[in-house]
Formats: sequence, structure tokens, C-alpha cells
Amino acid sequence: MAFNINYLTDELILYLEEAKTDYERRARIISVKFNLMKVITMTEIEFGTVVAKRAITEYNRTVGQTDGTYTEEMYIYGTPFRTAFAYITENQNNSFTRLKYAVKKHGEKDIDFHRMAENYSADSVVAIFNQDHTAIHNPLYVTYHSIPLGILRQEFKSKKELKKEFKLSDKELDNALETGTFLHQDSTVTLKIVKSSIEPLFEEHKKITENFLETLERSLANDSRYNKSDEDKECLRDQIQEMKEEIISYEKLIQQDTFHNVRVRSLKGKNPVELWEQIESELKAQYDSHKEAIKGLLKSELVDLFSDGVIIDFNKFLDITPNVICIDHILRSLKDFAHEMCEEGFLVKKIA
Repeated sequence: MAFNINYLTDELILYLEEAKTDYERRARIISVKFNLMKVITMTEIEFGTVVAKRAITEYNRTVGQTDGTYTEEMYIYGTPFRTAFAYITENQNNSFTRLKYAVKKHGEKDIDFHRMAENYSADSVVAIFNQDHTAIHNPLYVTYHSIPLGILRQEFKSKKELKKEFKLSDKELDNALETGTFLHQDSTVTLKIVKSSIEPLFEEHKKITENFLETLERSLANDSRYNKSDEDKECLRDQIQEMKEEIISYEKLIQQDTFHNVRVRSLKGKNPVELWEQIESELKAQYDSHKEAIKGLLKSELVDLFSDGVIIDFNKFLDITPNVICIDHILRSLKDFAHEMCEEGFLVKKIA
């Protein structure tokens, strides 16, 4: 069944009509469907569109590809609609709440979807600030080697930096990356490759912040005991207040995430195509019912078929459905009648 905007509320129709490109409209249609399926609320519809956009982008990048950096096998759900549904309903790694927070903080254009694993599964993809995204794909190269004073630890952000520092040849670098060791000035250097990882869950962030807060509070108590300067104490108090506010922010995010999980609990693992077909069938039945009711209203109001028309009060139509755009669509679909909107209501006349 083709997507029919006539079945939608005025608010949803206007949201679709505001799309400036086919890509934007396609993403908005997916988000509107999610709203009607009770996956997201009306206040979340723009965030649903962001998820849909990224699902469409990754689909276009991988579909039909069998080799290279991106392949079709990485896109495991089959369509952007199914993919976006999985991302929002499975909500792995606080993904939907994290997305909303990131978009509010940085803006949609500065948000990337980071793929942590080999494919675009829901437990792999999270929204992240694009500046962090660049860094997260670059592993850290850490070296350890003996010096007279002990063990020297050095960090390098790229293989190029590592190669330059130790004056390694291409072959020596490749061997070091493979074995984890190399020689430098007759000394063995140990090489560790630290892959960047996504920031922990909100609960873990909150726990880390709480532990840091305890440390700060102990420091403040010790400063008071040893008569530290008022300036040092004030600096600690400011830090303590910042940590308390940060904890409150995480608590709010955790609460939002809990509410979202409750909403989508019954949708997890469901077939979104089947769910949408059921919803659309119900919407069509409702639309058809409204159409029959409006036809009945016209029949009762247009007693004189040869008149120049009758103004029918808006409220009589609104008693049938509150959606004015839907009413207008239905009136346009009735070929035996012509209508136009006026100040008091719809001017309708028989034309057949």
C-alpha cells in the first residue's frame, strides 16, 4: 500500500510538506510512520528524522557494494525503514537518548553515526560529535622502552608520527605493528595499539563523576584541616558544584532513557513493516469513515441541488474530524461537488 498523506493529521502533513528535498521528505516519512506506530512522540519527530537520514545515507553507501571499505553485508536490516526502527526501539548504548542530547548540544549537522563493530547493527551504532568521531577512528600508538631513569612511555596519534620518531623504515614499521616490538638504539621497544572506544553509558558516566565528586569533597575537607588558602578552597567548591550539576544532568538523561525503553518495550523484535501495514490499514478505514460521514453531511445540507451552493459551518465538519486538510482532501475527491473555503465555513455546491 503506497504511503498516503491524506490519512494523516494536519500537523503531520505540514511537517512532511516542509521538506525541501526528496531525501528530507523520505526521512520525514519514516519518522512520521514511527510517530503513528507510537515508536516516538510528536516532540521527538525531528530526532526520528535524523535517525532516518543516517539510515538512508548508510544504505546508499553500502547497497550493491561487494568489496571496499563499505559492503552490503554491513547493512544488516535490509532497508532504511527497518534500520531506523531497530536503532530506536532496541536503543542499545542509550542510543536514541544520546542522539537527542547530541543534536540539542551540537546541532544535527555536527553529528555523525559511529560504527563500533563490523556492521551497522543497532548495538554497534551510536551518535557522536563529529570532531570526536574523527579522533575515535584513529587508534593510539603507545611505546614503552627502558631509559636510565626507568620506563619511558610515549603516545603517538598516527603511524606516521611513530615512524618519524624512531626513524623506522616501512618494513620495520609493518613488522612492529604485526609483532608489537621493534629495536631502537640496541634496545627493545614494546608497542601497544590502543583502539579508541566510545564513551561509556550514562550510568557509567554518572558513577565516574560521583567518584570524582567524593575525591573533591575529601580534598576540600583536608584543605580546611590544613588551613589551605581561601582561593584554593573556593576553586574546589566551584568544581564540586560543577560535578553535582553534571550528576543531575546524567540523572535526567537516565530518566529519559528509561521512559523511552518503557515506550518501545512492546515493539522490540517486532517486524516494522507488518506493524506499519496494520496502522495504515486502520488509518485508511478511519479516512473512509470520515469520507462517508462528510458525504452524508453534504446530502443533508444540499437540499436544493440547483442552488448556487450552501455555506456549511466549519464546526459541522470538525465534528467529523478535527483535521481541516483532511476535510479539504475529502471534498476535493468528491467529483460531484465543488467547494471553496470562506470565512464562515465551506461553500459547497452540486456540479453533476
